Amino acid sequence: MGRYRRKDPDWIDLIPPIGGLIALGLFFSPVFRQLLGALFFLVMVLGVLGVVGLIAWAIWRHTRKQPESEAPTPVATPPATYRAASGRVNLMNRPDESRPTWSQELLSELEWKRFEDVVAAYSMELGYEARTTRIGADGGVDVQLFQNGQSNPVMIIQCKAWDAYKVGVKPVRELFGVMAADKVANGAFFTTGEFTAEAEEWAREKTIDLVSGREFLARIRQLPAAAQEKLLTIATEGDYTTPTCPSCGVKMVQRTASKGRSEGSNFWGCRNYPRCRQTFRMSMD
Repeated sequence: MGRYRRKDPDWIDLIPPIGGLIALGLFFSPVFRQLLGALFFLVMVLGVLGVVGLIAWAIWRHTRKQPESEAPTPVATPPATYRAASGRVNLMNRPDESRPTWSQELLSELEWKRFEDVVAAYSMELGYEARTTRIGADGGVDVQLFQNGQSNPVMIIQCKAWDAYKVGVKPVRELFGVMAADKVANGAFFTTGEFTAEAEEWAREKTIDLVSGREFLARIRQLPAAAQEKLLTIATEGDYTTPTCPSCGVKMVQRTASKGRSEGSNFWGCRNYPRCRQTFRMSMD
């Protein structure tokens, strides 16, 4: 059904009613009747026609149908969805563009305990049973991998969330020593950063897999999309940047040195101080 609306009258539309009013006024004017004499009858007719025209004009203006081209543009209610190339997408389910994605930046932000958890979860996606070591002295082993229900690990892993400097040959040699002592044939060393050329050269002929941050990202991206998303959720759930106290297993707090050579500098300290005096230097970048 078409729309109807009122429109402000143009000055041309006012000519008929104004003319009718003028004629009606002349009809009732004695002076005018005396001057015109014989034209009185004509003026009377014009006056009647003017009144009839005024009434007809008023009725016509209120009942005239507005042309479709002049119909007002309806105001659309904002849609709950929008159309994308892949089809209709619900705005409420749009991906959070601020959510982190797998990148070197994200890997560098992971605190050491969360990095270990991600390495363990990645190993499980490869089919291993992964067990992280308990908080405290780990003897150079962070993750143990098992297969086929065996009681002895088939691989042990050391993890270092180090970006400020490269992992040298010393910690790699220490891992190899633990492998020999525990009679574990295979080992792996994961870091968020890189290894020195000396460390890579030393491990070349050993059964130790050195996995840098760049290499780890490449391996994660080789997993199915669902597995990548699962690891991302594990990595970014909750507070994944504040370091965990390696002695107590609680999140550390930022403190400021009040004396000594580091007076005024910030550092991470255990919230159980003074019972636990574990500290970490705080990165300045």
